[in-house]
Amino acid sequence: MKHKYLVEDGVVFVTVTKQDGVKFIVKFDETMLPDLVAGTSIWIGKNGYAYRSTWMGDKSVHEALHATIAGNTKGSGKHTDHIDGDKLNNTKENLRIISSSGNGQNRKSADSDSKTGIRGVSWHKKAQKWVVQIEVSSKHYYLGLFDDILEAYEYAKAGRRVLMPYSPEAEAEETSVVIDDIFRARVRSSVTGVKGITLYQGKWRARFSHKGKSYHVGTFNIKEEAALELAIARDMVKKSLPYEAKSPAPRTSSGVKGIYPKGNKWEVTFWEGQEQHYGGTFPTIEAAQVALDEAMNAVANGQAVIVNTPSSAASGVEGIYAERGRWRVTVKVEGKRVNVGTFDSIEEAETHKFKARESYDKGVPYKAPAKSASGVRGVYFNGGKFEVYFQANKKRINVGSYYTIEEATEAINAARLEYAETHGNEDKGSAKQPIPS
Repeated sequence: MKHKYLVEDGVVFVTVTKQDGVKFIVKFDETMLPDLVAGTSIWIGKNGYAYRSTWMGDKSVHEALHATIAGNTKGSGKHTDHIDGDKLNNTKENLRIISSSGNGQNRKSADSDSKTGIRGVSWHKKAQKWVVQIEVSSKHYYLGLFDDILEAYEYAKAGRRVLMPYSPEAEAEETSVVIDDIFRARVRSSVTGVKGITLYQGKWRARFSHKGKSYHVGTFNIKEEAALELAIARDMVKKSLPYEAKSPAPRTSSGVKGIYPKGNKWEVTFWEGQEQHYGGTFPTIEAAQVALDEAMNAVANGQAVIVNTPSSAASGVEGIYAERGRWRVTVKVEGKRVNVGTFDSIEEAETHKFKARESYDKGVPYKAPAKSASGVRGVYFNGGKFEVYFQANKKRINVGSYYTIEEATEAINAARLEYAETHGNEDKGSAKQPIPS
């Protein structure tokens, strides 16, 4: 070895000097000295780890000293962890081969974007308190809200001691917080399967109820964020802290907050403070808007909301009914009700009803042109989603439901192609359809 070293109590201390003159002390077991002496040069990388360089024939080979000593070969998918956090202490008792997740647990510092500088502790502006949250293997654990940052710090350490077996806290002595069964129950749940979190139209919605009242926390792009805000909101309400429930974001393309699809109708429901009010269901969005205005005025004036929901045939035209977001047309022929079809608008439905009546009066059956409300054959809009299915070999093939027309179009094209390849071209509509612009 090309460096000065000292052996003491079975440990080798090697002095490594960088080009800028800064000296480092690298440690490893004396038993490794014979393997590391011959033709070895030790140097310190930019990441703070020690490396060794040896010659194999006419090539120089570089190896991480801690991985070599621990026996962790390249490509194993494992990490070599320094238990005490000292990157230059490469004694065998200080090294362990663990997963990437376990390696990430063994650090004392907070994340680089932390505003508190304390790992697992952040300030929650809405609650005006310190919140403690711990992440383990992509799962988030909420530990509570605290007035004192020092108390929050102790809970964060106690949580890591329980949840992170490779953390410095797991190796240290007990914290001032008692880890009892109550605390363990409090931190056991992860965001997977959290009650009150649902996926809706690509976002995570957080809601809960307490003492008969419903609270809408909000919708979030990230499940973990929704779970954290839900836990904080529950904590605040249970502790009688001031908390204002949010009004649910509009769930449909109606563009009107407080009007949502329900089956083949439009439902009126809205929030005033922490109270949710119901205004009825209506076949048209125009009727729902009128009802919403009346209900909101009633609440503003301290009056009860009068629910006056019309019948499903309230199109104003006999034989035209709202169905799954469209208008169904039927006519009577010789005392029997004959289906004409479904249409996007009431005007279109009235036109085909007139043509059908005229045709049947002449004794000629009427067949309206087939049309999907989405503009893509096999894709049908229903209740805020696009349902995808097609007919093949006298069977209905269900593909699924999607939030966007683009996803639905790609799904129907892929499904028809797969069916054609598997069963032959038995689907007459198997030609690829363009995605609507």
